[in-house]
Formats: sequence, C-alpha cells, structure tokens
Amino acid sequence: MLQAQEDAPAFDIHDYSDRFLSRVGSLVRRPQPKAEKRPDPSRISFYDAAQGQPPAEMCRMFLACLQLANMGNVEVLPGNHKTLEGSNVPNTNGKGGGRWGFDLRLVCETRRTIDVDF
Repeated sequence: MLQAQEDAPAFDIHDYSDRFLSRVGSLVRRPQPKAEKRPDPSRISFYDAAQGQPPAEMCRMFLACLQLANMGNVEVLPGNHKTLEGSNVPNTNGKGGGRWGFDLRLVCETRRTIDVDF
C-alpha cells in the first residue's frame, strides 16, 4: 500500500479542484430523466460526484471539495444519505455500506483564488 502511494502522482490541490469543478459542472449540466429531475438543478450529492472512483481518489476529491467550499465555488449542504451498498465505506456498525451524507451546490465553475498579502 505504501509503495502504491509513493508511485501515485503528487497531490496538487489546484489540479484536483479544477478537475472536481469540471466533473461537478458536467453532472449538473447533464439532462435528467423526468422521473429523476432534481428540485435544484445546481445541486448534486458527493456520492454522485465521487461514484466509481477508488478510495484514494475519493479522499483527494473530498479534500478538493472542502477547499472549493472554502473558496466559495461550492456550497456543502445536508444530503439525502444515499447508501453505498456493498462498498468498503464503513457505516456505524463497522461493515460496508456506509453513507455519504452531503450534497454540493455549484456556485461558480471557475476556481476562485484568494490573494494573501503578508
């Protein structure tokens, strides 16, 4: 596991933030079937944004998501607690099938920056 981590590309928060914004933006713009229409079209679950990613990538996406929330690109909202059946995400009893309990609202698809003067 440590070797796999050493072989992985370096974590660049800006790169991951840009890729995460692009992914969320494409999910928000994707047409929804009538039966699945979201009440707020700019809102998706983190589960949907991270679906299909390996655990290490989900962690990196989560960190990028927190940074983007801090910068004002996304809002973090309470979610509908979709269950990841058969997943390795632990739930309260320590077994797989945990929950991703938050949604994201896309505010701005272009990554914002903060200028810091010292």
